[in-house]
Amino acid sequence: MVGDSELAQKVASALATSERINLPSSAISVTAEAGVVILDGFASSLEEKKLAALIAGETDGVRAIVDQIKVDDGLAAADDLLQQRVQAALDSDPYLMESRLQAVVCNGDVHLEGRVNSLVDKKIAEATVWWLRGVQSVTNDIAVVPDEAESDGVLADTVRAILEKDTLIDQANVWLGVHDRVVSLSGAVPSDEQRRAAEFDAWSVPGVRDVVNLIRVEAV
Repeated sequence: MVGDSELAQKVASALATSERINLPSSAISVTAEAGVVILDGFASSLEEKKLAALIAGETDGVRAIVDQIKVDDGLAAADDLLQQRVQAALDSDPYLMESRLQAVVCNGDVHLEGRVNSLVDKKIAEATVWWLRGVQSVTNDIAVVPDEAESDGVLADTVRAILEKDTLIDQANVWLGVHDRVVSLSGAVPSDEQRRAAEFDAWSVPGVRDVVNLIRVEAV
């Protein structure tokens, strides 16, 4: 059996050598306790944060991941200003108009509370927060009443809703599928900006394990 120290070293090595992310070795600290790997530190984007957790979780010997990585996009905002932006985004979201959601911000960390009628709405709330600059982490304690189980269908519905909300994207020629929490995007958009925006939208949905972006950039 691999000891915790060796396991942490294996995960750190996997992160350092992965071609999918480009994190400085000092950016993420890796520790392990009884096979549970704790990731801490900063990533430059939500994609890097989630990929780090994915890579760590796929390392042999890892029982579970505790992801404490924060996102530092270089655009930190004062907590009171960020809280106003978060609350305004939640209050004006057409999917959440009938929900009473509250946001508290401390050091760039957003804590969401309240109640919604579906798991899709809970995920939309978190994804909406990740659209805002300066957000470092999100703790989503929104209650879903009645309770609802996680599924690929829920993820697909949420990603579809987020793509529809995104005014940067011409969604008419974008298709998506979800299998085992992996989102596959395909189709065509007229710019690389739209292609990258579609991928970010998929990553912003909590529960998405990976994103495969097969969208082409071409005149449509």
